[in-house]
Amino acid sequence: MTKRSELKPKKKERVCDLLERAGVKVERNQYFLSEWTYVEPGKVAVLNLWFEQMKQRGQDIEFDLNFRKFTDARGKRNQDRVKQAISEKLPFRIIVLDGKMGSPKGSIVSKRQLDPAIWRLTALDQKTGDYTLTRGAEIENAIDDLSVPPEGNQFPDRANVVVQVIKRDNRVRAHAIKRAKGKRTRHGED
Repeated sequence: MTKRSELKPKKKERVCDLLERAGVKVERNQYFLSEWTYVEPGKVAVLNLWFEQMKQRGQDIEFDLNFRKFTDARGKRNQDRVKQAISEKLPFRIIVLDGKMGSPKGSIVSKRQLDPAIWRLTALDQKTGDYTLTRGAEIENAIDDLSVPPEGNQFPDRANVVVQVIKRDNRVRAHAIKRAKGKRTRHGED
């Protein structure tokens, strides 16, 4: 279980680098600091969220938002992106921000890092616009779930198949190969 305090950023990374790592295609001359939400259609949504507003609720780390809260042009653009991500059921990646929120001259980000975990939409109120994102929801115990045989569907709809590919960071891959002493085996292979 990750504790909320472990998500506090320790360094300030460039937004364009974090977006690329999260799976968003980036043009190097694009201006990034004025947006809070980025969507790579059909793949992923990336949100900039303040560490201070994240809540530890039991074993979960959650963030409560409202996509109707901001009424300026930038806020409406970000609302539309969040709505798009929700309608496409995209996984969320979070850039965790630390610094001074809402100062008279605007917020000042002193540190920012990409959370390695996937966040999922776990609550949505269409009437109010309130929604909750939860860190690691639905995928946390995937290995434990393999021991329980699935019930399955007697009449599966094969036309609605969704495949999600998560590309591992090359540094993580290199570490895993080193830890395995160079052996690259798959399940069931020797």
